[in-house]
Amino acid sequence: MYAVLSIIATNCYITFDEYALFVCWVTSNEEIPVVSKFIIDFRDNKKELKKYNTALREKSREFGISDFKGNIKRLFDMLCYLLILKKMLKMR
Repeated sequence: MYAVLSIIATNCYITFDEYALFVCWVTSNEEIPVVSKFIIDFRDNKKELKKYNTALREKSREFGISDFKGNIKRLFDMLCYLLILKKMLKMR
């Protein structure tokens, strides 16, 4: 959650593709600035999406994760809901 909030603070928003490709793999806070840069580079090079998705599929297979995108999508949705709730509670 901290990684997502930090990246949103730096990059204003995060898409599901960006989350699946970069953020869900963050294992320490020290990696967050590097991931933020990856996201900016990714946004500037959308034509590379196929290459990134191929790497993601290979990494998922390497870890033996079935239905990786489905599992990550549910987690991403949960994080989005939490962020919305957090904003709503701040407005009170």
